[in-house]
Amino acid sequence: MSASACLIVHPYTARKDIGAGHDRYAYELLNRLPSLGVTPTLFESGHLTTVSQALMAEVKAVARLACMRGKERVYHATATVNAQSAITARKHPLVTTIHDVLWFAVGAHYDSRIKYFLKTNAIRRAAARSDALIVPFASTRDFLVNELKTPAERIHIVPYGVDHDQFYGMRPEEDLPRPVFFPAGKVVLFVGAVNFGKGIDTLIQCFDRVVKSVPDAQLVVGSGGWDTPLLRPIWEKSSVKEHIRFVGFIPEGQLRSAYVHADLTAFPSRYGFGLATLESMACGTPTVSGRTLDAPEFIGDAGLMADPNDAEELATQIIRGLVDGELRESLIRRGLGKSAAFRWQQMAVETAAVYRTLL
Repeated sequence: MSASACLIVHPYTARKDIGAGHDRYAYELLNRLPSLGVTPTLFESGHLTTVSQALMAEVKAVARLACMRGKERVYHATATVNAQSAITARKHPLVTTIHDVLWFAVGAHYDSRIKYFLKTNAIRRAAARSDALIVPFASTRDFLVNELKTPAERIHIVPYGVDHDQFYGMRPEEDLPRPVFFPAGKVVLFVGAVNFGKGIDTLIQCFDRVVKSVPDAQLVVGSGGWDTPLLRPIWEKSSVKEHIRFVGFIPEGQLRSAYVHADLTAFPSRYGFGLATLESMACGTPTVSGRTLDAPEFIGDAGLMADPNDAEELATQIIRGLVDGELRESLIRRGLGKSAAFRWQQMAVETAAVYRTLL
């Protein structure tokens, strides 16, 4: 049965080249649904940079959605904040993807109280007012059922994916150059946003312990805007500054090379699972992640985990991942096996199936 769907990505975008998970998720849906008999239309507002822009865009979004008539058979808000305009405009049937419930777990500790209130309220409203919900993990479903009293029958678990045509290990006949921004030595790679939620502070703080045990260890931070009030003071206090390199945003086309040539990737997020972990494992690189929220459920024994607030434990796990050859081989094998089960095409297939339950 053919179907049509309006993908509501406002206030995000549907792109895969800016390093944002919500945008990548929308991009994959937009490009894969047509092959499954679903005709998607894109509802977006462009890149927003200020609060005033966001407020004005929200008013316009509600008005535009309210005027849409008949063409879209299903509305899919690709994140909880995206769902707010559709709920206000009374658009049904509405599917909302709830990527995580981290704001209930971390509170206002890592961000403003206003942002905490807006984020948690968006999740509560989407959970209560959507006709169907998509979540990537069982732990997220369980929270919605047990804490927000959401009916379990409205929740569908649809895991994320990885593009295995783009992210894969080094092949025997391949000569993939080492990134020019990689220093000599054993490279620990971080890719992600620069904020406390991603655990970059603990990663920098732990690196003197890492270098003490592994003298040629080098930390490469792939993220824009590192020179911030958050990072600079932490970096300046480090006794191993020369072992920490900030290379800026790593473009999509260079990510595989970075993953493949890194000796280890570190994602000590306080916010749970991140797509970079999945991409790294698909490239055959061992990972160390934060032992928080949905990360243990996803990673299992395919990677190492540490408390993102404990610099000593994080350093210990990084050292193990760099020097224990037998452990490294096991992590590489398990990581490849784990990541192989996650594919964007399968995500699109299961999402289309959710649409059809509402038609």
